[in-house]
Amino acid sequence: MVSPYSLPSWLLLPIVGSRHLYTRGIITPRLYHIGGDWWIVFSLSRQKIGLVRSVSGKPEGPYEHFCFLADTGWSTEGNTDAYMFAYDPSLFVEGNKVYCVFGPGWIAPLTEDLKAFVERPRLLPVKDDLYAGKGGCQIFKHNGLYHLLAVNEWGDIIERTADNLYGPYGGARMAFPRGEDATIFRASYGSICFVAK
Repeated sequence: MVSPYSLPSWLLLPIVGSRHLYTRGIITPRLYHIGGDWWIVFSLSRQKIGLVRSVSGKPEGPYEHFCFLADTGWSTEGNTDAYMFAYDPSLFVEGNKVYCVFGPGWIAPLTEDLKAFVERPRLLPVKDDLYAGKGGCQIFKHNGLYHLLAVNEWGDIIERTADNLYGPYGGARMAFPRGEDATIFRASYGSICFVAK
């Protein structure tokens, strides 16, 4: 993990969490500020979805392991097709509820303590396709509509909208050509911001 203390030079920070827990590698991490804490949701080599929490209360950490939300292994929780898509997780917050959105468009609400799914994940219905995209799904709400972003097979970020969080979401529109893995966040002044590579 790196921190932009003084751009353009970056400071390398210590490893996030335990080396023992994360020997397979953290991929697609996303940083969130929820309930006064800083969180990173991530995929563990596309096999698990996990959360780490900052113990300092600062975004630069250090971070400690908090929980795993999904596992593609042969555990009792691995009994749904959703867990075969344990990659590209993101979080969506509405009021006091937090949702995990992952894979090509699965969604599940989290418990109040953020340690588990409240219910089995469900696939968000989209117009003219089975999945929202190949991955990179994120949701934000703007002007009363839910916006579902996803990456298509060419690396473009596409957008679909719905009146309801659980859809159905309409047809895909181009949001960012070749944007690949973008992150969306709401700035302190209220604007929606995108960071893409």
